Amino acid sequence: MTIGVGYDLGFESSMEADWGHLLAPVQIAALKPWVGVKGAAAEPAIAGLSGIIIPWYSAWLLFIGTSLPSYVTKTKQAIWQSAWTTATVLWSAGEPGLQPRCVINRFHEPSWGSPGNA
Repeated sequence: MTIGVGYDLGFESSMEADWGHLLAPVQIAALKPWVGVKGAAAEPAIAGLSGIIIPWYSAWLLFIGTSLPSYVTKTKQAIWQSAWTTATVLWSAGEPGLQPRCVINRFHEPSWGSPGNA
């Protein structure tokens, strides 16, 4: 069950902490049983949660404030573990906390030349 902007409840464990300040307590209570539930086991959630409406602004706030920084960190960790991979993160100067504006991953294989050549 995916809510907001790519927030998959089946793969998340901190839904209450992530969404608690953006959704009503009744919405949190309805979503909570589906945290960690994946695949066919999550299908009953579709009918049961059809009344839950997540405003776009709330979904976007969670994505840029929580999900995206997490994806950037996980990407960096995965990339730094590979000898043939580099990453470039373009940072927006002057924004609070220097949030990434764009994340670009460049993967280099030995047959493509040396790292740094796209």
